[in-house]
Amino acid sequence: MTGTRDLQTASTGRRILSFGYAKPQLREKHRALSDTGFDVTSISNFRQANQLIVSNAGAFEILMIGATVPERERRALSRLFRRLQPGGKVVVFYRHSIANVEGGTVVLSEQRFPENLLESMKTLERQQGRGTEISS
Repeated sequence: MTGTRDLQTASTGRRILSFGYAKPQLREKHRALSDTGFDVTSISNFRQANQLIVSNAGAFEILMIGATVPERERRALSRLFRRLQPGGKVVVFYRHSIANVEGGTVVLSEQRFPENLLESMKTLERQQGRGTEISS
C-alpha cells in the first residue's frame, strides 16, 4: 500500500467490499471511493466475495453490489453480510428498474454514478450507527 493510500484510508477508516460483474463500473467505483479516502476491496467473482465476507467477518462496514449482479446472488450476499456484520450497510445499484433491490440500506441508480454514490457515502458517514435508508 502506498503512503498516499494510507493517509486516505486514515481519513475515513471505513472498509468497503465492492462486488459486481461489470468490470469497468467496478473499477470506476473503486477509483472514486479510494480517491475520497475509503479502503475499498473490489471483486468480480461471487465465490470470492462470499469467502471475503466470511473470512473477514466484521471487517467490512459497507457491501456494495453492482447493477448486473443477478437477484439471487444479491440476496445471498446481502443476507450473509448482514448476518456477519449486523451494523453494516448494503449499497445496491440498479439499472433501468428498481425492481428486486430489497435488502439494500442504500439503493442507487447506476446512471447517476458517481455523484449519487459519493453523496450517499457522505450521508452514511454522517448517519453512522443509525438505521436510515437512502434511495437515489
